[in-house]
Amino acid sequence: MERKPSLVVSPEKFQFSGRGKIYSYAINFDRVSDRFQEFVPYVSALIDLKEGVRVSAMLTDVEDWVPETDENGRQHLVRKYNLEIGMEVEMVTRRLFSEGERGLIHYGYKFRPLLRRQEGQPSG
Repeated sequence: MERKPSLVVSPEKFQFSGRGKIYSYAINFDRVSDRFQEFVPYVSALIDLKEGVRVSAMLTDVEDWVPETDENGRQHLVRKYNLEIGMEVEMVTRRLFSEGERGLIHYGYKFRPLLRRQEGQPSG
């Protein structure tokens, strides 16, 4: 197992690029908490950032619903995951969960597959 040196970083003094590659991932069919019930199944991953730091996060925008025909000739939609170890990803801000009667919404970071920009298109 490759060991990476520990890195202690103050978020006020260093800004990460938010880009990296999937080191490992798991498709979770059980919720860790009631807060994540609406996301089940969801994908969690270890991401190696370009700066050499490994972080854990949920992945988003990694599934498609594909029509398939069963042995009886009936069509139905099947969830397919577009994931692979080493896939390039970028950090995005997404809703993590909401709580309380007033629906307080908590946002945080997730990662999605890196969007390929065409020449001349701003990088955002």
